Amino acid sequence: MRTVYHVTYVKYGKEWRVTQAGWWLGFRTKKLAIAWAVQRCHELLGIGKLGQVVIHGMKKNVIQREYTYGADPKRFKG
Repeated sequence: MRTVYHVTYVKYGKEWRVTQAGWWLGFRTKKLAIAWAVQRCHELLGIGKLGQVVIHGMKKNVIQREYTYGADPKRFKG
């Protein structure tokens, strides 16, 4: 099973958050939030687990970038 971290901006808190399975961690900048999530995925990969970072834009439901660590998800025709 893959652990997925979402990096999103929260307007009312004026912060970037990394969320995963119901918990979140706040950061001052997007760069710090992404760095933390990527580092965590590298740690997971080191112990043989799969990880993924999904970076959302400031507009809701817009995915800017996605990184996978470990086996890539299967691609489907779209």
